[in-house]
Amino acid sequence: MWTQPAFHNGLPQLLIDLYGPRSAIGRVEEQLHSATLLGLVRSGGFGPTRQSIAAIVWGLMTSTAVLDLGQRLRHERARRFVGRAAELELFAARLEAAAAGETAWDLFSVLWVHGPGGIGKSTLLGAYAETAHEAGFTVVQVDGGRIRPTPVGIQTAVNESLAFPEDGLDHLPAVVIMDAAERLEPAEGWLREEFLPSLAADTLVVIASRRPPSESWRSDPGWRELLRLVSLRNLSRVAVQTLLEVERIPREVLDSVMALTHGNPLAVSLLIDCDPTLRQAARRPDSAR
Repeated sequence: MWTQPAFHNGLPQLLIDLYGPRSAIGRVEEQLHSATLLGLVRSGGFGPTRQSIAAIVWGLMTSTAVLDLGQRLRHERARRFVGRAAELELFAARLEAAAAGETAWDLFSVLWVHGPGGIGKSTLLGAYAETAHEAGFTVVQVDGGRIRPTPVGIQTAVNESLAFPEDGLDHLPAVVIMDAAERLEPAEGWLREEFLPSLAADTLVVIASRRPPSESWRSDPGWRELLRLVSLRNLSRVAVQTLLEVERIPREVLDSVMALTHGNPLAVSLLIDCDPTLRQAARRPDSAR
């Protein structure tokens, strides 16, 4: 018969016996709800051995069951982010170079991401923002589709994205991310000639647009040196297969998915969400193997 384990200072005594009160799991009360563990024990989902208890504890500690909602959202987004390794590596290398103390003269200042609608620009920018946050950078995000395309509108959006607007960006290691920049075309000259040059020299600006930089950017010898371009394309066959595996959809449908979507990220996501035959296949027990 099941009996409730003893507790000591809020921790199941079994955990203290296994790991000790000062071990890495000593803060389990902040991450693991006791009822979750006790419910699993009571359900008989695993045998009452030291090894099985250790396995289930560490499994819970690293699963979405112990995350807050924000962490769970980031986890699910990261699981479904596929096929952009080179773009992430370029961004991460730029952050690492800045953190290592390389002078601003040696770093590019603007990373311009362009591609048609549905190609995954916003998703990539979300990954950039998460990477910059984790690296300790202040991240400012501006959605060109939601603001007035004027200098005042852009500056207001920047200030609203800062935790302490009065401090500005002058003395912060910062990454400024501007999505849907094609909507900001009326203010593009101001961005290029006034706003961006006013930022600290080591600031990294990421601009995502459906279009590549205009001739005004590319003909300027200064910006030509400071710009890096990323042209997003459809996902490769390997990347689409990885996404299907994440969604627990059998690889047998890969040819059909590629034929219908050509690897367009939005089309692939919509097909996964809307095609009941894929979801039915995903629910079959043998499709999860």
